[in-house]
Amino acid sequence: MNNINEFLRNYETRDSTLIGEEQPNGNLIVNESDSLDDLSNTSKKRSLENLTLREKIYAITEGDGTICSLIFTSLSIGFVLISVLGLVLGKAPSPIPPGPEMFEPHPFFDYVETTCIVWFTIEYCLRIFVAPKKISFVFELLNIVDLIAILPFYLELSLTIFGFDSSSLKNVQGL
Repeated sequence: MNNINEFLRNYETRDSTLIGEEQPNGNLIVNESDSLDDLSNTSKKRSLENLTLREKIYAITEGDGTICSLIFTSLSIGFVLISVLGLVLGKAPSPIPPGPEMFEPHPFFDYVETTCIVWFTIEYCLRIFVAPKKISFVFELLNIVDLIAILPFYLELSLTIFGFDSSSLKNVQGL
């Protein structure tokens, strides 16, 4: 019975105070409909104000729940989907009966691949630059996968620049 009376007294006190008002004991009165996510997002937004630019970019690239982070993540996912779609459509056989010539993908797909690789490179370099622990960042599994996905493009580009025939490498890839 004592607990019920204490609960009712606290509940009446809560209704008589303004929502968002801090009580003498340090507790903040919030609306009952506020979820824990809303409260934690508010504290995240407050804490982001005190961060340096590098820390803010790190928080955005690692998905801190802000609108900028959502846009960045959506762009990254969009480029991954476009890249996969470009690779699939670029390797699709032509409806023309096969002849003595090998299938050559449309140059548009090369532009799509180059654009996606540029985005992935910028994203990877940005994430390395703002990472607080760069060595541990580089050796994380997903970051190794990102690097392995980017490197063949630059290997082929550098071989072409230095005069090597990069078309023979496509046979090694199995493409």
